[in-house]
Amino acid sequence: MSVNRVKKITDNNFLNLYNIEVTNDQTGDIYPYYVASRRKNKGRLSCISKDHNKADAVLIVPIFDNSDLVLIKQYRPAIDDYIYEFPAGLVDVGESTNAAVKRELYEEVGLSCYCIEQILKPSYTSVGMSDESCAVYIANVTGEISTEHNEGHEDIEPIVIKMNDALKFIDENMVSIKTALIMRSLYYKHKLQFAQREF
Repeated sequence: MSVNRVKKITDNNFLNLYNIEVTNDQTGDIYPYYVASRRKNKGRLSCISKDHNKADAVLIVPIFDNSDLVLIKQYRPAIDDYIYEFPAGLVDVGESTNAAVKRELYEEVGLSCYCIEQILKPSYTSVGMSDESCAVYIANVTGEISTEHNEGHEDIEPIVIKMNDALKFIDENMVSIKTALIMRSLYYKHKLQFAQREF
């Protein structure tokens, strides 16, 4: 399989639709495929550039020293509903991912961080329909939660979850799949570390 033609269909600020012509190299059959991308220039699409290390966005896992997690309840138009997620945002042109983590953390929940650790390199979030890639960071945070720096279009409510309540929270609320998987992983890691200390 190979891509032989790309046509940009929309010209929006944050997300665009591209029509891609794909050829089955064995049969010669050609068929259309549609891809949503954060990239405004079609030459930067992953199917053309083959750059699989670029992060379009960062997802931030804010953790206080007592292991409490910070999530946001955010309105998402695609589902016309609210969903719980970790703070996240796009990496601005010329901005490092570390700088994006600090900026988005402050904008969305008003917190500062004293330590940032990348736990997942840039990877595709919904590869069946988009080449959007996201890097995941843990941020050890301090400060008071605030939404006063939210952008005008954002509808965000930050909340703090005790690590011991993570699984119950996932079961009882609508949580994005990325956030739920990370929360489960952190919960079991926390439990294992606690058990080892007790042992």
